[in-house]
Amino acid sequence: MAKVIIIAGGTGTGKTRSIKGLDPETTAVINVLNKPLSFREAKEYKNVFHKDKWDAIVKLIRGVPDKITNLILDDIGYVMTGELFERASETGFNKFTEIGKHMQQILYEAINMRPDLNIFFMFHTDDEYSDKVKVGKKLKTIGQLLEDKYDPLGVVTISLFTEVSWDKEGSPVYNFITNRVNINGIVIPAKSPEGMFETIRIPNDLSIVVNAISEYYK
Repeated sequence: MAKVIIIAGGTGTGKTRSIKGLDPETTAVINVLNKPLSFREAKEYKNVFHKDKWDAIVKLIRGVPDKITNLILDDIGYVMTGELFERASETGFNKFTEIGKHMQQILYEAINMRPDLNIFFMFHTDDEYSDKVKVGKKLKTIGQLLEDKYDPLGVVTISLFTEVSWDKEGSPVYNFITNRVNINGIVIPAKSPEGMFETIRIPNDLSIVVNAISEYYK
């Protein structure tokens, strides 16, 4: 069983940037939106594939070679968005259930891979409201009709949320939040096994995450 981790955050909060700490020789990236990797060392990463259909992604996951120990599914939520656009002419609610099922198939395929493989699902986030007041963060999917039935956070044990703060010089500081926390009334639904991370915030470097997972499960 592979280790499946969700990385969630808004645009520009360091999700893709966090890849650069991983070994390019043992890392593969499925780039759903076919965007350039947003860090200077990106040219070192040769195992980058553009796939935006759920069944093509499932097939690629099944064929990951043994030398790859870290697989990144960047902007994976847009697989659902793309399928929704393709099926826009369909009426009824069944398509939402099917789109959710397809994402679940990707997750299950990842979970059932070999145990030395870390698979990172990178999702964008959306604001969660109660009585028109922002109360938390959630994964961005394709709307309430799907969210009422399906939440990918429920099927993984590790979900890290990005956080950006600023130092005294006004430069950004990029972190991951490792467990559920309330920040100024906003609930961040991060989670990880007890004791895996010593602090609620860690630098947004996936190599730190990989090392923590390896140490925890050794």
